[in-house]
Amino acid sequence: MNLRKAYLFVFLILLIDQASKIYIKTNFYINEQVKVFDWFRIYFVENEGMAWGTEIPGTYGKLFLTVFRLFAVTAIGYWLWDSVQKNSSTYLIVAIALILAGAFGNIIDSVFYG
Repeated sequence: MNLRKAYLFVFLILLIDQASKIYIKTNFYINEQVKVFDWFRIYFVENEGMAWGTEIPGTYGKLFLTVFRLFAVTAIGYWLWDSVQKNSSTYLIVAIALILAGAFGNIIDSVFYG
């Protein structure tokens, strides 16, 4: 996979991620769920912190988290670039691209939704 395809994939995943979040945020109420399959449900919750709702206390907690996310996106972007340059497995490149899209999505969510 070349670099252009990898970054296009990141963009498409990010677009799907943000579109689905906007749809759910504007059409669902908190704790509403929709059964998609027997094993898969869409459940609307809001998380104001990090993983599992963990928050960094203090005045600068959100700022610290945003700066950390920016460093993480930079590092993951480099990892993706490096993996493409080394002609790594397509599976690895797709996995890194998914991680990068998720990290970008977290930054967008933090900026627009607090």
